[in-house]
Amino acid sequence: MKLESLWNYPVKSCGGVQQESLEINQSGILWNRQWMIVDEAGQFLTQRQFPQMSQIQTDLTPTSLILRIDNYAFEIPFNKKLTITRKVKVWENLVDAWIEDPLIDQQLSGFLGKSVQLVRSLKCQRPNDIHFADSGPLHLVNLDSLQALNKELASPIEIGRFRANIIVSGLGAFGEDQLTDFKLGEIQLSVLKPCIRCNMINIDPSTGVKINSEPLQKLTQIHAVQGKPAFGILLLPKNTGTLGFI
Repeated sequence: MKLESLWNYPVKSCGGVQQESLEINQSGILWNRQWMIVDEAGQFLTQRQFPQMSQIQTDLTPTSLILRIDNYAFEIPFNKKLTITRKVKVWENLVDAWIEDPLIDQQLSGFLGKSVQLVRSLKCQRPNDIHFADSGPLHLVNLDSLQALNKELASPIEIGRFRANIIVSGLGAFGEDQLTDFKLGEIQLSVLKPCIRCNMINIDPSTGVKINSEPLQKLTQIHAVQGKPAFGILLLPKNTGTLGFI
């Protein structure tokens, strides 16, 4: 197995940040899915409903999250003192979250055409000690599996559609299915479950446009788990440390 690239997605369903290393803790990756956009009812929003969220770009400095919406950039210090919380819902979990700057909310609301709020995870309050990720602390995909899928598609797609943290190669097509407990660098990992996919893989992250449904349809045909399309695996870290090329 060869490590190909590492990604952090600070804001759920928004653009990701490629990094040379990831700081792994028991919640997964430092800052990964620690922010989220919610509607007035506190319900989380994703590209499933708003494909244009892929065009909201993020970056990480040593001290801040940078959020870019259209031509506006907002700096959100990690150590910013937040004082107001609200209840938000991630799937079936109702949790507490910090409310970020209302100026950011105003820009996000204009961009999405809906009244929304940016919130930050208060603490891990969900199964597997995760913040706002769907269901697992770490997400790994295999380039060999993408090659097998692309052979079935009229127009090949890129690995970024799967929004994984860890991208590897050298396992063979869907060879990640055979992993149980393994080690990458200094991090010991345990497989939690396959990653079931949704229509987000039909969205081109470079444009935020859903072109057709072929990727999800073909994936369902060639690699399904209990009838559901699966691509990649979700992982639990067994220790803390740094995963990376440096």
